[in-house]
Amino acid sequence: TYGFLLKECLNSLILPTEHLCDFALNPHSSIKPVLKEASGKDEEVWCSVHNPNLTDYVAMVCPKKKGGDYTELETVPANCFTKHLYSPYDSEENEKDMELLELDPKLSFNRTFNDFVLKVLVIPGYYKHNKTIYCRCDNRKTKKGEDQEKIEEGKVGLVKIVLNKKEKKPRGIDFTETDELEQTDIVQNGNDKLVKVKENETIHFKFNSNQKLEIKECENIINIKYGFLQEHVLNFRFPAVFLSSENCTITVIESAKTPVRIIVKTQKTENIDGCDFTKPSGEGDYQDGFALEELKSNEKICTIHIGSSKKKISAGIKCPYKLTPTYCFRHVLYEKDVNGVKSYHPFLLTDVLGTLDVEFYSNAQEGSYIIGLPTNPQKYSVVRCVCEHNGKAGIMELRIASSSGWAFLSLTLLLLL
Repeated sequence: TYGFLLKECLNSLILPTEHLCDFALNPHSSIKPVLKEASGKDEEVWCSVHNPNLTDYVAMVCPKKKGGDYTELETVPANCFTKHLYSPYDSEENEKDMELLELDPKLSFNRTFNDFVLKVLVIPGYYKHNKTIYCRCDNRKTKKGEDQEKIEEGKVGLVKIVLNKKEKKPRGIDFTETDELEQTDIVQNGNDKLVKVKENETIHFKFNSNQKLEIKECENIINIKYGFLQEHVLNFRFPAVFLSSENCTITVIESAKTPVRIIVKTQKTENIDGCDFTKPSGEGDYQDGFALEELKSNEKICTIHIGSSKKKISAGIKCPYKLTPTYCFRHVLYEKDVNGVKSYHPFLLTDVLGTLDVEFYSNAQEGSYIIGLPTNPQKYSVVRCVCEHNGKAGIMELRIASSSGWAFLSLTLLLLL
């Protein structure tokens, strides 16, 4: 039904997005037993999915329970995602039924392989309530080793899925006259409707079953996302950064009526925070940084904050010299305890943050890269990229705020278990 709807209503197919939570095969998000850090912060491995679109799917890869690294492994609930939890550390007895979400059981299925179990949830077209649901792949009871000071303990993989039915009367255009959308700041120009949007803004368009949509020039807006949240409600989420000013046109076509054009206008993003290592602070492409050629010491750190604490959702780096990792920000340097020694190692940023909801922009010719965070990750993280030239090093340290106080709260819950 939904596939037909997508094909009939749009002139270009919207492909579903896979949200992969891999606790078995990905080394960074593995829940194998390791030497426990004093802080206990590495006991949790989060994978968060925020407001996925219709037909997107979440895939949880959990190791198979067996001797060795996964002796005491548990999947909670056992038949996740058919059932799920409303709190990350609920017990099996407190699992809630999916009935409130009005989900077809066919939207959730499991497959067992030699070394892992795959659990998949296809996002439904509609649901009754706003919900945040959890499933966990719990290996905390697995312990290895006989020396009390060198016992390795398993971790817990936590999948968090945020399903927001709608905002408080979200902004958009409603052709059905149901008054479910806030139709503000929309300028009527003849038969056209002009809509100005901001970075990371979500706009909804609700239309009738006898109307078709044609979308043009929206592909010029890098990292724009659009899809159906429910039947006949088209959702646009605009990116965290507009690299240029663009017009995106949505034409609503109805038999025996004049087509209606919706012109969505974006304005190029100015004053992006970040580190420019080619010019003094405030004179480069980004707000902070310094010229490596003028650096008196061998290295210097440029610290940038991004996330909820500073209300900033994007940051950039400019380094037309040697950049480590080469593909910053897709790859970053992240401090990890390996065999009892803490040091910085290259990782995928999406693995570090536990979410795929990250936007990347690049101009490799100029050595300029930007990251956008439409949603805040579950845990606070600090990552680095290093720019080197003529024996001098500029270190961009990116401090990424978390979405909530779960890092503290979940540790408290663990102590009570």
